[in-house]
Amino acid sequence: MSQRVLFLGPSWLGDAVMAIPTFRALRRARPEAHVTVLARGPAADLYSAVPAIDEVIVYQPAAGLRRVAAYVGMISRLEKVRADVAIVLPRSFGSAWTAFLSCAPRRIGYSAYGRAYLLTDALRRTPELLSSHRVRYMLHLLTPLGIDAPPEAPLLEVPEGAARRAQSLLEPLLACGVAGIAAFNPGANYGTAKQWPEERYAELARLLLAAGDLGVALVGGPGDHDVCDRVCHAVGDRRVLDLSGQTTVPELAAVLARSAFLVTNDTGAMHVAAAVGTPVVAIFGPTDPRTTPPYGERHVLLRHPVDCSPCLLRECPIDQRCMLGIEPERVLAACLELAGVQATTR
Repeated sequence: MSQRVLFLGPSWLGDAVMAIPTFRALRRARPEAHVTVLARGPAADLYSAVPAIDEVIVYQPAAGLRRVAAYVGMISRLEKVRADVAIVLPRSFGSAWTAFLSCAPRRIGYSAYGRAYLLTDALRRTPELLSSHRVRYMLHLLTPLGIDAPPEAPLLEVPEGAARRAQSLLEPLLACGVAGIAAFNPGANYGTAKQWPEERYAELARLLLAAGDLGVALVGGPGDHDVCDRVCHAVGDRRVLDLSGQTTVPELAAVLARSAFLVTNDTGAMHVAAAVGTPVVAIFGPTDPRTTPPYGERHVLLRHPVDCSPCLLRECPIDQRCMLGIEPERVLAACLELAGVQATTR
């Protein structure tokens, strides 16, 4: 078996979480292997917190002519890894091209998008694989190495430093005397089509605050700050706290681990919550609930069935009916069920 394994890791946070079982399965089957992951964006923070990974190479694309220099420098770092095998987890052509340039003699990935000639082991994406959970989809890439691992839940441990930082960030809510915390993630990096309207998140927060003694923490990346800020101001209650853009990925994991549940669109934070054992109320519209739901049994998936869903579009060309058909009261009922809170009549 190859001793040095290079993974081309997904850049999207949710996909990175769903790749954790692949790293763990390789480590169990080949404990002597040295595992390196190439990562960029927030996913790099996540990979650094996965014990099955020995080394993370961070690539940050630059602008203009510096982009070429940054890419050449990254390829030089990959060559120094001297990987025996490169496993391409993303579906892009560029990731397979990078694996090819890494000089790894064996390169494993899916053959779609014209990538077959760049790979030594080009696997076919069968209809069964394409409709299965992304955890299984990525685990299948280990089969050319003789590793046929069953799907398992992604697990993420919260570092002690991140837990302390989360405690500090949540202090304004805890000072309000709330008995617990509900996390909301109203943003979505992929596009507005899969965002439940921010007005409904605000209404849900008002309903939840009236129903029990939970506070609400709004989470997300820097790009989610505007929508979180608007939700926070629309509610106008000090028991609603905006933490968007203030956490690293391990700190986000720590905040979610402290939460009773997470209400979210189909985003990376949804998978982070599931990986730290926090129940999720996931609102699905244009994306496929078969392939990217939170892994596990403790979660609630809410959908409004319409003929055009799942369409997988970034922007809705009509009226976002798949999301607008989900009312705040329906989401509230799922939240109260997960939290074990009895609503009061007001």
